[in-house]
Amino acid sequence: QLACPLDLGCHSVNRILRFVQKPAGVYHVSVFHQFSGGLGPTALTCDESGNLYVGRSDFASVGGEGVVSVLSPSGSLLSEVMVPAPEVTGLCFDSARKYLYITEASTNTIFRFLRDAH
Repeated sequence: QLACPLDLGCHSVNRILRFVQKPAGVYHVSVFHQFSGGLGPTALTCDESGNLYVGRSDFASVGGEGVVSVLSPSGSLLSEVMVPAPEVTGLCFDSARKYLYITEASTNTIFRFLRDAH
């Protein structure tokens, strides 16, 4: 079981929201992390330490690279993985959690990054 809070990426406002249920049936919402640049979060996954991996996208017509931002359980930016194409659409780890797979729409490519290499 992973230790990620319930998070929601808000594409149009470029942020991640955090939802906490307390008491049962009552949810409190706060901004977990605010990004700048690009269109915003398009994909989320987390690791066994509770770090949140956020795929961030932009239109291919704008050019540039996509990015996967790694956030700590408290919302601090730990690192970023640059993706050689801009339209990041999905993230997942392999079963051994050694590789991060990133799908990208403008090139219809699946990129594989060694997790400790970033």
